[in-house]
Amino acid sequence: APAAEIPPPAPPPSADAAPTPPPVPAAPEPPPQVASAPPSGSSRVVLRATSSAWVEVRDGAGKRIFSRLMRSGETFPVPQGEGMTLTTGNAGGLDVLVDGRTLPPLGPTGGVRRDVVLDAGALLSTAPAP
Repeated sequence: APAAEIPPPAPPPSADAAPTPPPVPAAPEPPPQVASAPPSGSSRVVLRATSSAWVEVRDGAGKRIFSRLMRSGETFPVPQGEGMTLTTGNAGGLDVLVDGRTLPPLGPTGGVRRDVVLDAGALLSTAPAP
């Protein structure tokens, strides 16, 4: 017996059957926050990524309060509190600012730093004078 004939595929829909709305442009990303000298009572220490850097901040009790990959231009104002510490997987890709002043790098690009004390006074005392 001859094989059953397969019907031809349906023709593609006509180009002018339904007009396609123009693509909606993506909303532009907001510019990265720029750290400046914080007002009294707010964070004195700010972390700013200059390249991608994994960052973890813990409070004095060892509780993790921030842990993620920061992208270039992102900032994180460190909450004020006793015993705040930083661990990063890219010491050279992270700026530490105290009262708006950028401190020297914590280490080389790709360098791991653990338990860096994020106390404004301690950071300023170990940084060379501007």
